[in-house]
Amino acid sequence: MCSTESGDNSFRACFTKRYIAVRRTIYPDRQSFDQSIHRLSKELNKRQGGSRLNSILQGAWGPGLGRCVYIARVTIDGALLFKDHPDFDIVAEDRTVDLAVPHPYESIKTKSYALTHVSFNGPQDRDFIYHKFARGAGTLIYILDVKVDSEHPQLYGRATTDEREFLTGHYDMISYKEIFPTDNVVAENYNHGTAAGGIAAGRTVGAAQEAKLIGLTCASDRGFVKAKACIADLICALIYAHEDIVKKVGMEGALKAVISMSIEPVCLEEKRDYSDTMKALEMILEEIYAIGTALLVVSAGNLRKYMDANIKTDAYKPACSPFVLTVGAVDRKDTYAKFSNYGPGVDIFAPWVNVMTAKRLGLNVNIPPLSRIDEQTTESGTSFGTYCEAGNDVLYVAAPLVAGIASCILSEKDFYGVASIVQEIKDRARSGATRSLLDISNRRIPNFKPTQLLNMTTKLIARFGTISS
Repeated sequence: MCSTESGDNSFRACFTKRYIAVRRTIYPDRQSFDQSIHRLSKELNKRQGGSRLNSILQGAWGPGLGRCVYIARVTIDGALLFKDHPDFDIVAEDRTVDLAVPHPYESIKTKSYALTHVSFNGPQDRDFIYHKFARGAGTLIYILDVKVDSEHPQLYGRATTDEREFLTGHYDMISYKEIFPTDNVVAENYNHGTAAGGIAAGRTVGAAQEAKLIGLTCASDRGFVKAKACIADLICALIYAHEDIVKKVGMEGALKAVISMSIEPVCLEEKRDYSDTMKALEMILEEIYAIGTALLVVSAGNLRKYMDANIKTDAYKPACSPFVLTVGAVDRKDTYAKFSNYGPGVDIFAPWVNVMTAKRLGLNVNIPPLSRIDEQTTESGTSFGTYCEAGNDVLYVAAPLVAGIASCILSEKDFYGVASIVQEIKDRARSGATRSLLDISNRRIPNFKPTQLLNMTTKLIARFGTISS
């Protein structure tokens, strides 16, 4: 019993935390990996005198990956077992990150222009014209976010929300009061995940009309709370996505998958205790990048911060990771969105304001039949909203937009390796297109060149059907 000890020793022996342990993979299959979890659990309990305070909550293993992950709740002494083991690269305490949440933005009421913006070299008052063939057929888009409403008319038939939820850390680490700060607990809204899925692959508002969309729930917006995700849950979701991609398309062929994460980056200068945790996440990002399973697209974030990947002490992770494509936001005039992070750490910019996308319906709202789907492609439609009326919240959807367009490009021709598709996206972009932003202090944010604004132009778009046809 813990009470037999005293002082610091008692605290050390009884207090447990969640840890992420990244190990170099030595297991040829999942069965061998599962057996290692059992062996480690026994060793942890033995180290603690059989008290069962230490436990491995879950493990994540993927075929071809050079590293596997254990998520454990252990005492300080239990954590030392991992740290002292020569096969473990990093052992870090689990931490939480925010999603790139809705941000207030005052704008004129207008039709969605994001797709025409990237199709016709600038905002145009015309319908988006889909390519005859390059619509994302044969590709997979994974949305790591709040739960995606796969029954939404914009997504129905092509979207699935995996039954497995990656929320163990969410409920383990976030207090009840933080999840439910009032007694008026409401059902989950799914707004963030559904909006991201809509702009990536919606039937009439998404970039990739024919892509398969898979929602992996690793954050929750249940109740009146800012959605959060635990790094351990994100890591497990990433490895699961990798394993699912290998099952569906294999590892040897052309790249056919995109993973989108809209999470706020963490400044390691301000949060030094996140350093090891973000390093663990980056190790998994590196593994997926190296194998070439999927293109990883992340949001630059809504903190309005200058990011430079070359200044390691001030690096924002995962946005400044070399293994992801980082997306910032511009408004309808190609001006830096007033909330978007900026600087050399951002790879590409994409439209964000006045983006029409899918909106999660209220619990008592009737979903219109699929036969009426085209009637809903207006600002007043009930199946989705534009989030662009003055004073309303709008969602950060630049990253999913890039994910959808990347899916279209992947369906257009074959790419081998992540670097090749990233270069293709940048080659199609307009260099130096973004404009400076005049902020409330009358200080101009410089236009860091070469900035690149997402642009598909006539290389991809052909006149073949419109969003209203």
